[in-house]
Amino acid sequence: MPRWVPLESNPRALTALAHKLGIPPSLAFTDIISLDDWALDMLPRPVVAVLLLYPLTPALLAAHPSAPPTDAADTTAATAAASAVTAPPSGADAGASATGDAPWYLTQVVSNACGTIGVLHTGANAATAYGDAYSPVPGSFLASFMERTRSLGAGARGAALEAEESLEEIHATAAADGETAPPPPEEDVDTHFVAFVEGGGGVWECDGRKGRPVWRGRVRAGWIDGRT
Repeated sequence: MPRWVPLESNPRALTALAHKLGIPPSLAFTDIISLDDWALDMLPRPVVAVLLLYPLTPALLAAHPSAPPTDAADTTAATAAASAVTAPPSGADAGASATGDAPWYLTQVVSNACGTIGVLHTGANAATAYGDAYSPVPGSFLASFMERTRSLGAGARGAALEAEESLEEIHATAAADGETAPPPPEEDVDTHFVAFVEGGGGVWECDGRKGRPVWRGRVRAGWIDGRT
């Protein structure tokens, strides 16, 4: 498995990366310094996604092993599932692997690529809940990659992403743009980025280590405002 240099959780560096990938300049990352109301009130609106960096403990690794490898049935199965269901199931339990109205998603194939994959998940899904003004910039890497992989399942998209040499270069630039010296690619890291996006009247967890996005529950429009 190829390995990239891990990204730092740095809003400035992540925003620069996002704009290079094709997320519109009207969007930017900022730190959530607390979950108290006063801190959430300080966030610019709209909040189209949350990118979380958290420690990968042995318990979490055991409970959620890496996504299964890509196979020939991936594209057909994923396309059939997406077309068979048009909305998250009513009353779906939090944590259900719901389909339908599911966000754009891909699995992580490249080690230490979770930061860039999280940024891609946030940018690819912003327009779903907040309108075309937040769509990827036409002709950008993200817009072009989404178009080329429209008919593919999550695993096939992840494999296609691995072959994108230009993305590896963009990622490497972002990794060198943090406030601290990046670790070497071969170093094992115990943290992981995951994106939470809005769609279908609720919040979805987009974690490239899992085989599909996970439905986390219904929320009112403007989920941070609803303190959910």
